[in-house]
Amino acid sequence: MISSVPAEQIEAVKTQFAGVMPIGRIGQPSDIGETAVFLASEDSSFLLGSELPVDGGMTYLAK
Repeated sequence: MISSVPAEQIEAVKTQFAGVMPIGRIGQPSDIGETAVFLASEDSSFLLGSELPVDGGMTYLAK
């Protein structure tokens, strides 16, 4: 249960995780939402058969 974990420890883990992200921060729901809106819009009409990882650059680190 997450409520049993001290808030300071949760923040420390978030800070540590953000430190390894190439973009330097943890992703937010809006990062996914804005990408989904783009993909559903006419602006993405020329995008076909592509992968669009929304992972803050973690795919780049895996290479």
